[in-house]
Formats: sequence, C-alpha cells, structure tokens
Amino acid sequence: DADREGLMRVARSLMANSLAEESFTVLSARIDEFDRDPLLLGQYCQAATMAGKAEEAWPRALALVRASDTSTALEGALKMTMSMARKLDVEALIGEIAEGRSIGERCLLAEMHEYTGDSEAADGVLAAAVEADEGLMAASQRVRMLQSRGDLDQAAEAMRALIALPKGRRPVYMRRLVDLLASSGDLEAAVAEVEEWKRLAPGDRTAWQKRADLLTEMGKVGEAVVELRRAAATFGTEDDEMKASLAAALVEAGDYREGERIYRKLYEEADDAGGKLKWIASMVDLARQEGREDELVEDFERRKRANPREVTPLLALAAIYRELSDEGGQQEALVEAVRRRPGDVKLINELAEVLEDLGDFEKALNWRREASKRDPGPDSKRRLADYHFRQG
Repeated sequence: DADREGLMRVARSLMANSLAEESFTVLSARIDEFDRDPLLLGQYCQAATMAGKAEEAWPRALALVRASDTSTALEGALKMTMSMARKLDVEALIGEIAEGRSIGERCLLAEMHEYTGDSEAADGVLAAAVEADEGLMAASQRVRMLQSRGDLDQAAEAMRALIALPKGRRPVYMRRLVDLLASSGDLEAAVAEVEEWKRLAPGDRTAWQKRADLLTEMGKVGEAVVELRRAAATFGTEDDEMKASLAAALVEAGDYREGERIYRKLYEEADDAGGKLKWIASMVDLARQEGREDELVEDFERRKRANPREVTPLLALAAIYRELSDEGGQQEALVEAVRRRPGDVKLINELAEVLEDLGDFEKALNWRREASKRDPGPDSKRRLADYHFRQG
C-alpha cells in the first residue's frame, strides 16, 4: 500500500506541474502491477490522455471500466474513457467493444452510440444492460444519459424504475428523484416523494429543508413554516442553518418580528465574532424591508458604547454599514476597531480597502505600510504591491 501511495503521489505531482508525459512514463513502468486498481488506472488514463498516448493506453481504459463496481465509480470511469475515446476513432471502437459482456463495457458502448448521435442504439444497449445487471449501475447510467439529453420527465421515470429494483430504495436515489421532478417543474410530485425520502432517512435534515424549499417555491409559505418548525423540534436547537431557514420562511410569510427574533438569537448565541457576523446581512435585509435600518444601527451603536474594550460590536457595525453601502460609517467603525486592537493585521487591511474605495489613497497607503510593518510576511508584501499596481 505504501508503494502504491508513493507511485500515486509522484504521478499526481508530475501532472500538477504539467508533466503529463513524464507522469505517463512513470505509471507505464508499473501499471501491470496495478491493472485492477481503479485509482491507478484512472490516473494512468488521465496522464495518457494529456500526453497524447490515448491509443497506447486504450486497453487500460477498458480495464478501468471493467473494474468499476459502483454507479459512482462507473460514472467517473466512463467520463475518463470517453475523454480518451474522443481522441481516437469512436466508430471503430464501437465495433471493437460491441461484444463486451461486462456491465461497464455495455454502458461504455451506449455512451459511444450517444456520442455519435445514435440515441436509439444507446437506449437499446442500456435497456439490455439493465435487464442483465443484478445491481444498479446500468439503471443509474440510463438515468444519467436521459438527464444529459435534457429529457427530465423520462429521467424521472427511469429513476422510479431504478428505485423499484431490489436494493434501489435508498435515500440517495430518492433525493435524485426529487431533484429531477423539481427540475422538470412537477413540484407537487417532488413534495410527495420527499415524504418517502424522509421515511427512509429520518435523520436527514436535507429532506426537511428540501420540502420546505419546494413548498415556498409553490407559494405555500405557511406550509413551509410548519415544516421547518417541525424540523426544528425534531432536530433540536443546535442546527443554526435550520433555524435560519425558519427565520427566512417567517419573513417570507410576513412574520417579521419572529424572524428578527430568531436572527438576533443566532447572533447572540454564536461563539465568536465570525459566527456572529454571519447573520448581519440577514438582519440588515430584514431591517431594510421594515424600514428600520436606523434602529438596527442605533442598537449596535449602543452595544459599542456599552463594551468599550470589545471589538465584536464594532465589526458588526462595520458589516452593517457595508450592507447599507455607507462606506463612511464602515470606515469609522473599523478605525475604532483598529484602535482597540492595534495589532490585528486583518483589520488594518480591511480598513485600508475601505479607504481605497473612498478615494483616500494617502491614508490607504499608510495603513498598507502599517500592515506590512506589523506582518512582514509575503501576504502583506503582496497586498502592498497590488495596491501600487492598482494606483499605477
């Protein structure tokens, strides 16, 4: 395993440095030892494609397809193999693999027919592959192909057929069905299928969120609020994103006060300044809808005065002013924040950016130099150089 990992690291490093041919050479010397290893075969095929060695590497591409034993692995293998096939004579390759018996080879044959424009042949090959496949790989590939054509209704029906197969009733496939139905515009059906998704995966919060989103999109905001309240009760009070979704739905439904209460609670309960600032934009947006921007500003001005040594209220004020496009207020808050925490280079750089936007280039340059002096590392030097470049 260590030997394999070392070979992968070398090959990837060479590729990262645009040395595809060298990577291919290194892998070619050892590929016989790993001819059933999907990761190394995939790396080998990628290097071959980039190095112009597609014809030489084609047999390994087929081995990669044959080695794929899950739907996800097969999808990746087909993408890689088709990338290589497009550099060769696809019509001739179709003849070569027409008798292939593995599920992977049949799916590849369908991809090639699709590439040449023969969708009827592609459908026929996949239909036969689905019949022969005891797993779900061919059925999943059929869904993907229909989706790639933009035939979402047929893709949804194919997904229903997949789910009806043994081992097909899984949350991941229910989620794909819901997404397909939603994308095709059948929101009612999508909402109905979410219930089965929730039953299969009762702990999946995404399902609850998806149903609420769909209900909102349908204009059923009240039902979305009910769904999110149930989700909050089910998953407890630790899920901030779920609470934020509930707040947004309440605002959409016109319950501004309750939405504001949730956003403010999220702000208050956040552990650090970054966590608190995450909710400022939502608070400002809500205040703007109610015409209460001045009240929000005054609230945080009071917090600033009540906590003369803390920086967080000032950072919140700066964020509020930024959302309100008040660069002067943002500058004032940042200046005070830097005064309270003079060694914070990140704050200094943020202040310099605001001053530059305001056109006060002399002060912006002075603060850039201050940042570079306090942190003489490459980042500060780059910021200072970028500033000079922008100013000509």
